[in-house]
Amino acid sequence: MGINIIHNYFEVYCSEMTIEEFCKELANKGFLDTKAIRNAYIVRDFDEAYSRGEDKIVHIQMDLADRYGLSEHMIQNIIKHRAEHDKLNPAK
Repeated sequence: MGINIIHNYFEVYCSEMTIEEFCKELANKGFLDTKAIRNAYIVRDFDEAYSRGEDKIVHIQMDLADRYGLSEHMIQNIIKHRAEHDKLNPAK
């Protein structure tokens, strides 16, 4: 959700730079938590891969660990944390 807000703002106000440059600028100025953004992308990529049903969860986690340069355990924790957050904050 937060990623969509940033993307929409970018499309309206920042036609001079790429979305990556825009996000880097916001992160450099302290407006964005880069770890939170990374985690949101990990969750998004996990959900997309899982919804396609192509791999087992463990294989998806291994692929994400390689892609993001993190341990499989960290990927599991990011996904688990999201699941715990979703239980406490049901669909909006």
